[in-house]
Amino acid sequence: MQFPRNSVWELKGSDLAEDGLYRVLDIMHDVASVVLFSLNNESPISRPLVFSMEAFIEHIKSKKAKKSDFTLPSFLLVAEENIPEEHIARRDKNYGLIENIVSDRAFVFDYATKKRVPHLAEYAKKVDIDRKALSRLLSQYWRYGQEKMALLPAFSKSGGSGKDRIPTDKPLGAPKQPRTVAVERAVKYIITDIDKSKFKKALKKYYLNQTRLTLSKTYNYMLIDSYADEVRIANACGKPPAVPTLKQFRYWSKKKFTQDEFIKGRTTENDHLRNKRGLLGSVIQDSYLPGTHFEIDATVADVHIVSELGAQHILGRPTIYIVIDRASRVVVK
Repeated sequence: MQFPRNSVWELKGSDLAEDGLYRVLDIMHDVASVVLFSLNNESPISRPLVFSMEAFIEHIKSKKAKKSDFTLPSFLLVAEENIPEEHIARRDKNYGLIENIVSDRAFVFDYATKKRVPHLAEYAKKVDIDRKALSRLLSQYWRYGQEKMALLPAFSKSGGSGKDRIPTDKPLGAPKQPRTVAVERAVKYIITDIDKSKFKKALKKYYLNQTRLTLSKTYNYMLIDSYADEVRIANACGKPPAVPTLKQFRYWSKKKFTQDEFIKGRTTENDHLRNKRGLLGSVIQDSYLPGTHFEIDATVADVHIVSELGAQHILGRPTIYIVIDRASRVVVK
């Protein structure tokens, strides 16, 4: 009966393991056992399990175990020459951390059959890595085919920059906790596309103009315009209103408008061009020769000039003028 190393089998109706896909990690003839690794879940840390060789052969004969396939993730199906160097370096580093321990068949058998494996912690300390991090690398190595390529970092699957999370019935984050027992907190409000359009409308109407209203006041005006009914009903029932919070409003205001759009909308065009707009380059890039451009600064000194005829005759505070050559940055006399 052939069940080679790394082959994938589907178990169904077994009394020894849950239904699903399993990879054959090793065939240990000295103890008449087969070491399997579950491919059913995406848990970062999983342990192998051991079948007796007789039981596994019986599962194949009774068709409780059938040969199957496991599709590797797309980030592992990349040619070596197309992989960034930093990813290859990370892969090789990860493989170097587990190379000695995965080749130890006695450890693999103990890791699959014993609850406590002191050798794992000792090895982690020896290679200077956290024990859980080592366990994650082992699970990744066994899940994706027991080869160096299995340890390629899945950076392509990480993060969600620039993408909005799809709203669900379950709010994101930790549940709200009341500050006091007597005060009831409002349930978490889930922002929808309709709420986002209301945010944008309120920002354009109250915030992006020369009235210079704060975001807090803009939020209050938005509640009056768009959520008055919800607030009125909640007040009549004596409970917190189910409306977006100020924190949510602040967050989505930054998502809908850039900082430059806020600056342009809250000032006049003339003031923006003179004082607020971003400038590229340096002030000296157009001054190639000394004497081409001069910069003048006037500062009123924090002293008073008195007359030589008497200190009671105060002439006023003097103004100090400084002229600087733009090209050489030298003070002109």
